[in-house]
Amino acid sequence: MVTWHGLLTAAGVVVSAYAAGHYARRFGFDADIVWTLLPYVALAAIVGGRLAYVGANLAEFRLAPLEALRIDRGGFGSFGALIGALAALVVFARVRRLPPWRLADALAIAIPINYLAMRVGNFLIGELYGDVSSLPWAVTLPGVAGARHPVPLYDALAQAALIVFLVRRARSIPFDGFLLWWTLFYASVIRFAVDLLRSEWRAVGFLTLGQIGALLLAAVSVAMLARRRRETPLPQSEEAT
Repeated sequence: MVTWHGLLTAAGVVVSAYAAGHYARRFGFDADIVWTLLPYVALAAIVGGRLAYVGANLAEFRLAPLEALRIDRGGFGSFGALIGALAALVVFARVRRLPPWRLADALAIAIPINYLAMRVGNFLIGELYGDVSSLPWAVTLPGVAGARHPVPLYDALAQAALIVFLVRRARSIPFDGFLLWWTLFYASVIRFAVDLLRSEWRAVGFLTLGQIGALLLAAVSVAMLARRRRETPLPQSEEAT
């Protein structure tokens, strides 16, 4: 059965690939590299996302472990998908002897484009709703008590803002990896913020599993930004001062 979520996810992949191709040329790569890399990244994202979902819902699969292979049932973990996609990108770049962080910067725009498409899809099929709300834009969903925060739309708007940031910032970056790790840091902030409105999903104290993943991703992103900055030689004008 074709759903809005599936259609929008597919559209997000196509649009993000074309956008990444544009930035690949700007960053000194052949645009075709995106289409060559896409199957590997997509497969790794599916595997990583599914493993993350299964790991977070072990009780659901303990009695029927083979159900974990049914990717048409259940869901995917977004952070697992990111890790899988990033791992595939780095391996691909190493094999092709390409600068991995520069290639990652060229493809960074694909992350918020895909998230935006998926979150609109989540909203249209009534997934990932937030807490009960009396705000005028709260939405009522079939089978769900009370009007709810449209959390997927909040997320989608934040992703749109990230796209604008990347388009402007891509004109000049201080070092390779800057766009990628800023994108992942911003994505982690978005996830932590929107999950504040999903108290029913809390798993460890006052935190959801998504917020725990967001904190870890934010820490790694900050560490990698600092590392890449240290590894990048300063321009001569800055060294002279």
